Order: sequence, then structure tokens, then C-alpha cells
Amino acid sequence: MVFNNCFGSFALSLEAVNWLSSRGCVRAHKLLTEFKEREDIYYPTNEDMGLKRHDALLVLCVQELGSEKASGVDSSLRVEKIESNQYIINDDGGWETILEPHNMEWISIK
Repeated sequence: MVFNNCFGSFALSLEAVNWLSSRGCVRAHKLLTEFKEREDIYYPTNEDMGLKRHDALLVLCVQELGSEKASGVDSSLRVEKIESNQYIINDDGGWETILEPHNMEWISIK
């Protein structure tokens, strides 16, 4: 799965959006068309692409491009293999931590 490994926010680079578009991501293609009409630079998220953080296409994008090329401004995208089919992303100022059931410390009420 893909997460942001620095303070800032999860954001994809223009190169990542192009990569996703060339591999059939319809929302990425639509965003590229919109980019041509905008004057400001905008760095989309996985949600803008209609992709979950564990989506194989998003994971492959970051793996193939590498973190530096796939990451937008104030972002450092990384791929981490998870052991579970459940996860939570903990966000602290944009710095994300992946929590799975086996690595969460639960408090029991007695």
C-alpha cells in the first residue's frame, strides 16, 4: 500500500498522473485535461484518481517511478507491504503511519 512518509500531505506528481493516465486510469486522464485549463499547479491525491491506497495500479506507479518522481510537493510517497486485509492510516501533520490489527495496542476495559 502507498503512504506519505514526511510532514506535508499525500500528493501525486504530474509524472505520476501521466503514468496512471497512460495505464487506463480514467480520472487521471480527465485531470490532465483539466490541468491544461488551469493556471495554478495542483497536486492530486489517490482519491482524486479514484484509487484506494492499496490499489495495485497506484502501488505499481510508485514502485516503477520511485518515490522522488511519484511524489507531489511536500510529499514522500512510499510503498509498504501489509500483512492483513485491514488497515488504518494514522496521519500526524501529513506524516502517515500504517496500523494493522496485529500491530495495534488495544486497551481492555476490566
